[in-house]
Amino acid sequence: MLILNRNIIEFKNVNYSYNNDSLQINDISFAVSKNERIGIIGANGAGKSTLLKLLLGLIKPTSGDIIFNNEIIDKKNLKMVRKKIGYAFQDPDNQLFMPTVYDDITFTAKQEKKTEEECFNIANKVLRDIDALYLMDKTPYKLSGGEKRLASLAVALSNNPEVLVLDEPTVGLDPRSRRKLIKLLNKRKETFLLTTHDMDMAYEVCGRIIIFFNGRLIADDSVNNIFNNEELLTTSHLEMPLQLQYSKNNR
Repeated sequence: MLILNRNIIEFKNVNYSYNNDSLQINDISFAVSKNERIGIIGANGAGKSTLLKLLLGLIKPTSGDIIFNNEIIDKKNLKMVRKKIGYAFQDPDNQLFMPTVYDDITFTAKQEKKTEEECFNIANKVLRDIDALYLMDKTPYKLSGGEKRLASLAVALSNNPEVLVLDEPTVGLDPRSRRKLIKLLNKRKETFLLTTHDMDMAYEVCGRIIIFFNGRLIADDSVNNIFNNEELLTTSHLEMPLQLQYSKNNR
């Protein structure tokens, strides 16, 4: 079904429950415009990862619609939608399963019968774009946590997606790898959504923040308005980014 608007993604009154139990996602509505950089934050169990699974069609809403590029996501268009969304798993080990990083990046291209030259060009471009060409022939299980995260990001970018989805991208990263990831994300042009407990990273790379609490969307505003609202953060069981705390304490 075609729905004409300018949003690339839209959740309309989406609910989700597991086995008809209590709602894990409760009447969620929001829209994402092209080139927006959105951070989805909330305490453990707030519904952040469930939301991403709904967007990717890994689970189906109990009710409501999820719209991508003006079409309600359903069985008929799910495969097409997934090609346009690059998803980096929370645990890179669940995404890297081939003998080399090159093989992981080109897995989908090879399934689509692309030539070896086309496959090489895809891997070369995505690794060059994230300054990680040296990973091309590496064995994934031998990589450091930061290198695995880069390889996972390269896999997510391999289809030249319209939207990049990142689930807890800084989990397990050392400070140097974390800084590199933040720098890379700030260079990217794609629309992206990320879930995170890393408030400082969200403050640095996102323009808009959505807060989930007990399966509900309780706030949706600019990054500055959200992170300067101490009462809202306290109610949501969240912390102000350290750099903002430092700034306030030294005024």
